[in-house]
Amino acid sequence: MSSAGAWAQPLPQFLEAAGAHSFDQRQARLEADRATAAFGEQWGALLPSLTAGAGWTYNQYDAVVSVPDATGAVRTITIVQKNQLDAQVRVDLPLVDASRWLLTASASASADAAELETLAAAQRVGRSVVAGFHQWVASKGVAASAHRSLEVAREQESSLARRQEAGVATELELERARAEVERATQIAAEADVLFETQARSLETLTGLKPSAPPDLPSGVPETEVPLEELEQRVPELPQLRAAQRLVGAAERATAAATLAFVPRVNAQFTQRFTNATGFQNTNALYSGGLELALRLDVAGVQGLRRQRQTEALSALAYDRLTAAARDQLHADWHRARAAQVKVAAATAQLAAARRARELTLERWRAGVATQLETIQADRDVFAAEVGALQSRCEVGTARGWLRLSANLPLEPR
Repeated sequence: MSSAGAWAQPLPQFLEAAGAHSFDQRQARLEADRATAAFGEQWGALLPSLTAGAGWTYNQYDAVVSVPDATGAVRTITIVQKNQLDAQVRVDLPLVDASRWLLTASASASADAAELETLAAAQRVGRSVVAGFHQWVASKGVAASAHRSLEVAREQESSLARRQEAGVATELELERARAEVERATQIAAEADVLFETQARSLETLTGLKPSAPPDLPSGVPETEVPLEELEQRVPELPQLRAAQRLVGAAERATAAATLAFVPRVNAQFTQRFTNATGFQNTNALYSGGLELALRLDVAGVQGLRRQRQTEALSALAYDRLTAAARDQLHADWHRARAAQVKVAAATAQLAAARRARELTLERWRAGVATQLETIQADRDVFAAEVGALQSRCEVGTARGWLRLSANLPLEPR
């Protein structure tokens, strides 16, 4: 296995790459941008709006009247032109729109929730990266162990071939050795496939090509923080904070649906330009005023009812996420404790298997151990090496998952 030198690829490199490459985080970022735009849309509806329009109308006849002025002279006024041109500019300003105010507040809370969801997505991706990283490193160790076992089997086959030529080994022993070589070859091929597929999965997840795996952590890690202390950090998890913001957004939306039955007050100013001057006898004229609007209908009542159910569902989703987060922390904490026990046991098992193989080889050279015992000893060492690698993979993954479940930063490697 490669040593954890400066050239090795540590876990933080893959986590950083996943932050920009993973599909989940890119989607969460787009969702946050969309929520921010939705808030801007609601906020913009509270600002003055400008409407402009122009038109041309062809009338079959002019409408012209003659009106005497104060001096007695007759003045001609065109009420409707044959080719009538009109243009107007209108400015509207909402003065009182309580429903819109609360909808804007609801959109703001939703935008905050979407921002927090990007952090939650980072944690979810982090769990996948932590697991994929340790599986990739462990699979490299398994492949190396499998090839070492293959070399041992080949050496034993060569040794038995020489012994048979010398007349001190049987054909049965040689055939067993050859069969063991072929078995070890299959295992090595499977280990190589596992390593390549784990590397590809990690590359797909992070966008970073794995090439130099570091060593897995050795030994038994220190005891984790008490579970009761970690549970106090659960409410600060980004997914729970996002869900809490969504509950607030739903509450504001319910209030907005209630206030939809309150009259709205709007101010407007209109500037008109026309060649059909009418009795005003001017091409430009303006108007302004206040508008009061109130709408009562069955759709609004049902909309309020629907929004109340949406609010209740948001509260239920928050409670469900909280329970799931606590369950996840509980499982990760116990998984980390179990992994500590397993890595200690697997390390001891590997040491015992290696010592047993040494003793078996000594007895075999002395002629008091059978070939089957040496083959079994080699298999036991390989199985123990794989078990030790898997336990170290589990302890690294479990500790990373536990820190993410407790909203703690991952330990650098």
